[in-house]
Amino acid sequence: MQPLTRLLVVLVAALTPSFAGAATPAPFWQALAGAWVSDASYVDQDMQPIVARYATLMRIETGEDAVVITEWKFYPDSELARGTAGGRLPEGRGLETVTRSVGRVDAAAPGQLQFGADRGRWITASADLATGTIAGKGTAPRYRFVAALSGHDHAEFSTWGYDDDGALKGVAIFRMRRIAPADAEAQRERLRNAFAVGLTLDQRAAAQPVALAIRQGIAEAGRVH
Repeated sequence: MQPLTRLLVVLVAALTPSFAGAATPAPFWQALAGAWVSDASYVDQDMQPIVARYATLMRIETGEDAVVITEWKFYPDSELARGTAGGRLPEGRGLETVTRSVGRVDAAAPGQLQFGADRGRWITASADLATGTIAGKGTAPRYRFVAALSGHDHAEFSTWGYDDDGALKGVAIFRMRRIAPADAEAQRERLRNAFAVGLTLDQRAAAQPVALAIRQGIAEAGRVH
């Protein structure tokens, strides 16, 4: 090997993030594992509120080669909630949605997780930062995600949605706080009461029909959440 080539190999190795065990989730996901609640806001491309306040409960589990995210979202009575519910939401009541996503470790690309169509492909940038992308129809993404840990007990997520031409459609921001896993069910009941939930759409029970209903509801509202 020529000296210049050897130097290049050394530099690339030094600048490439190293994750112990390419077939295991990166340290970021290990640190994020647990139960979280969040206050969330959802704004349009002009940063005007679409849903000024909603909430989530999230459980993140890691295994040998995967990350499982179960998420409950709680919406107040709103255009988005009514559109997502497809006319089934009782008047004046809030909506609860439940989703479960499985991200598989890409052994050929350490630090990456493949969640599929619902959360896309994630790349771990550091021990406290990761980003994700869902591809769009053209060169522009459909969604971008950013997740950042701020110490052990706080984190921030954001979801950025785009039109086919790359124009921003909306941004959802989640301000997350870690809770004890044993408190998750009590937190769920608290949020169901706080948002006067009148309908639950659980994707885990009937993944395809509910996922379709959620996508149609978002399309009718003309927004991203």
